[in-house]
Amino acid sequence: MEQLTVRAGSERPPGIGASEAAAVAGLDPWRTAKELWALKLGLVPEPETTPDMERGNELEPFAIRAFEKKTGLKVEHSVINGGQVRYHHPEHHWLYAHPDGEVVVEGVRGLVEVKCPRIWNYNRAKLAGLLDYYVVQGQHQLMCSGISHIIYVLWHTDEWADPQIIEADADPELQKNLLALETEFWRRVQTGEWPDDTPALEVCAQERPDGMRFDMSEEWARLVDRLYQADAVRQHSKDALKMAEDYHREQGEHVKNYFGEHGGHGTIEGADARVHYKPQKAGTKINHEAFGREYPRLAKRIAERFTETTPGGIYFRTFWLGEKKKEMERDQ
Repeated sequence: MEQLTVRAGSERPPGIGASEAAAVAGLDPWRTAKELWALKLGLVPEPETTPDMERGNELEPFAIRAFEKKTGLKVEHSVINGGQVRYHHPEHHWLYAHPDGEVVVEGVRGLVEVKCPRIWNYNRAKLAGLLDYYVVQGQHQLMCSGISHIIYVLWHTDEWADPQIIEADADPELQKNLLALETEFWRRVQTGEWPDDTPALEVCAQERPDGMRFDMSEEWARLVDRLYQADAVRQHSKDALKMAEDYHREQGEHVKNYFGEHGGHGTIEGADARVHYKPQKAGTKINHEAFGREYPRLAKRIAERFTETTPGGIYFRTFWLGEKKKEMERDQ
């Protein structure tokens, strides 16, 4: 097993890295296997770094420190401690991975994979477990390193000191299926053969949050379809309302310009309408944030005195998956 230190800006070696495994498996939301194939052959340029990628790179050190503070563990071979390492698969050297770090718990070494997603995916992972392409990326890393355990650290600035920590073990069946896909994909890269349209890799069911269950009944499917239709109508209504508001704002600007060309502010009546266009006095309001910084104790006493307990409720939110998710994203 070869292990090389990875430095910032170093070039990727030939082969398939952990971040590319999901595309090969048909699970990458942003890139298909055919697009990755074209990239490997140099038929398309390297994609530019996206704002989300830059955001993840910038936040990774904060996420690692939050994990270390929460668990008391030290993350080795990370961006804040010695630099990452690169593992190559012992038999298929063109498979490689450089995890975000490693920890040792009771003498057992495990990998660390850091994710700093947007709040949508962060909350989705809380409710429904790891996203499939996170799972595939982690299994690829375990397969290359020969390590059997991985810890996912999901971190968002809204929960600065309390990152989500999700652990997973090596899945031999999933790794076997993933290796078969990656081997065939790499063969086609080397021969220049166009990849087939293969179905997405089936990710084994992972542990779900308490109270979650699967329901494949016709009644549930019918209810979900109706909810999806309602969600789509609501989204289209939001889009139509925004267009109407933009149009109203545009016409309002024309009317304001008319006032400016005919005497400035005032009131105009005609054509069955009366339009007022007059300046208003500036208002004032308390800057609660500045007040709290200047008088922290007083602000705390005031908050405690006037704080009310709100009644609890039932959390209801829908996360669309599979084809419904793709259709909703296309419509947006």
